[in-house]
Amino acid sequence: MRSLFKHPACHGAILALLCFLSYGPALSRYFVSEDFFVLRRLAASSLWDTTWTHLTGPLLEISFVKFYRPVAGFLLHVESLLWGAAPSGYLITHLLIHLLNVALVYQLAKIWSSQGTASRDDSGADAGSAGTAPTGRTALGVSAIFALYPLHPNAVLFVAGFATIYSALFLLTTLVLYERYRAIGNVRTLWAAAGCFMLALGSYEQTVILPGLLAARELLAAWDRRDLGRWRKLIRQLAPTGPFFVLLALYFVVRQAALDQMVAGYDGFRERLLSEEAMKLAHSMLSGIARLVYPQYGHEIGAAMLWSVGLVLLVGSLWVVKSGAVERRLWILGWLWILASQAPFAFALVVPGNGRYWYLTSIGLGLVIVASGRLLASLVVRLPWLHSGGRDRVRPALTESVSAILLVVFALVYLAQLRHYVRIYAEAGRTTHEIQKQLAELPAGQAVFVAGVPDFLRGLRQVPIAQVYSWGLNDALASPFVARGPIVYPLPRVDDGELLPVLERTDLAATWRWHSETQQLERVPRSAAVAAASPTRLAVERDAGGGLRFQAAAGGHYLVLLTRGSASTYPIREPAGPDGWTHVPLPEPVINSMHHLYGGEIYAWVEARQDGRQIAVSRLERITPGS
Repeated sequence: MRSLFKHPACHGAILALLCFLSYGPALSRYFVSEDFFVLRRLAASSLWDTTWTHLTGPLLEISFVKFYRPVAGFLLHVESLLWGAAPSGYLITHLLIHLLNVALVYQLAKIWSSQGTASRDDSGADAGSAGTAPTGRTALGVSAIFALYPLHPNAVLFVAGFATIYSALFLLTTLVLYERYRAIGNVRTLWAAAGCFMLALGSYEQTVILPGLLAARELLAAWDRRDLGRWRKLIRQLAPTGPFFVLLALYFVVRQAALDQMVAGYDGFRERLLSEEAMKLAHSMLSGIARLVYPQYGHEIGAAMLWSVGLVLLVGSLWVVKSGAVERRLWILGWLWILASQAPFAFALVVPGNGRYWYLTSIGLGLVIVASGRLLASLVVRLPWLHSGGRDRVRPALTESVSAILLVVFALVYLAQLRHYVRIYAEAGRTTHEIQKQLAELPAGQAVFVAGVPDFLRGLRQVPIAQVYSWGLNDALASPFVARGPIVYPLPRVDDGELLPVLERTDLAATWRWHSETQQLERVPRSAAVAAASPTRLAVERDAGGGLRFQAAAGGHYLVLLTRGSASTYPIREPAGPDGWTHVPLPEPVINSMHHLYGGEIYAWVEARQDGRQIAVSRLERITPGS
């Protein structure tokens, strides 16, 4: 019976059962947020037209966020042809892909913790660490952390997070094939790995880290054989990583040609990574690591926590140098994986609402936790009282127990958090469906403004947990979700008294408000809301270039932009000119992209805010794309 529980098939069955039990309550949840936008765009075009568009331009033609993801886009379009507007089909498919990724992580962890993990030397003999390692338990530990990590619902249960799980599948397959090549030396396996890497690059920008991880793996193998100072052997050791660096360079060339941008990702991440001070990045990195280990958002991360994280990193890294090859390999690869996978996001704060950014990162966390358990066990067995009275025979069992206890504690904590977040994700789907149903009852084709619609379901300290309608409200009222609904302009999530620019315009459509407490949509009484509004007026006018300028008031100033896709608020940091007027920098890429994707009028107003409330506001202005 004990041998049965040690079998990889049993490990896989346990993890699959836990995943289905954890994610099961939300597998029938409705679409949310960007799901509507993505699937509406795919339904409006043929598979081949979409594929060509994605090969030659940004994903879904969103020009202000330049994602190059033709492979992931193709696969999701195939899914859309299979499942249409049935959310369960997508969610079950993505959970199955997640389980495939768990199996690949299991295989990788087993390889990296086994005897002979390092590549073969010139004689063909395995050059791994001496002795046998409990590879099955190590692999189970790493894959369990990955399978049950509590922020993964944002990748598994969020259809628009498709690129994350597809790219992980290709990246992990690449690594498994590469390790297979290093074990048997079959060049065809190496080229298969390179092909999978191409698919990974075509799915998600984060996968650019893979050549660096492969190089780190080879350097660790050289360290195990004490070859770091032997340049010819080191070059020969690193040679198989060459094709991957060549493919990465070609990928950047293709990105530059297709998108006119080589460095990928959101503008905020890219600018922060390229310009932020080293100390700020270090602080963000340590804060992120603390949250990664314990993703609980009910409290701030204090200085003591950051110092603790830094101390653990330092002491562990010093101790691991003197430890066995397996512990050293898992520890170093784990931390390199964590840091490399977060570098594309400039170590930005990750919350449950964007937890997909830690999907790959959690693999590194699993490696570090397992290595920490093994290092802690090696410290415990050195206690003097274990070496007296014939107690040496208990040391192997104690070593296994210490590392197992640490893993069980983490797994149970993560499992409880995962189930909590999954319930909130299911509630988010019910909320989007109810809002969609009530809006669909309004006259088809009528333009309406809608306030009060939640962007996320939030937890303590207003931390975003699950998307509701941060995007996609207008898309949810179009094919393939409803035959024909009203045309919606989402409004900022503020009180009626702060919507004066819209409410005072009698020539505009009616304004409706969603009340989260009663789950009801109600029409806003225009005259009463205007009478209750109290802000002073900001003078605004067109400037010579067709843009906007205003005369500043007290407090901070903001541009509020209304499109059919979303309502966005931008801080205005421009100084006032000599004549007292301040120029408003319009987000032209967003305006042009929204006009291309949705059409219709685009509106804006300027407001001044102080102590969290609106104190001055301009009239509503129409914005002309390209002005």
